[in-house]
Amino acid sequence: MALIIRYLVDDVLPSEPQKPRKLCRKTSFYTMCIGELFRQGFSSPILKCLDEDQAAYVLVELHKGKYGVHLGARCMATRVLRAGYFWLSIKNDAHSFVEKYIECQKFNPFTHCHLKSCIRASHYGRSILVEWIFSILFPWIKVR
Repeated sequence: MALIIRYLVDDVLPSEPQKPRKLCRKTSFYTMCIGELFRQGFSSPILKCLDEDQAAYVLVELHKGKYGVHLGARCMATRVLRAGYFWLSIKNDAHSFVEKYIECQKFNPFTHCHLKSCIRASHYGRSILVEWIFSILFPWIKVR
């Protein structure tokens, strides 16, 4: 982001041979307005570009804030874009944030029903299915 800001404000190009062309192509999507950097996409609204500290704050607020839902990485990245923010490593940061958040990684090892009732329910469902299939395919055979 620093290269893009320097190019937009001061027209300073990098000295490496291939970098100026890439930088000019990239900066066509960016605009400076009152000291803030904004990005315009092809089919997206104007997004405010954030630095690392602001990006971390936005991730925390969207994940577990007042209106936060504990989402996965892809949903989190799209939610950040819908909120109107952008930074270059948005997908990687969202993925690493969700990976590190322990509450999202826990899984409940317990079932919520007794073993006998689960077995009974599965046998009951299976016997009805078998009866139905046999009644259609082999109407002359009685299952029970």
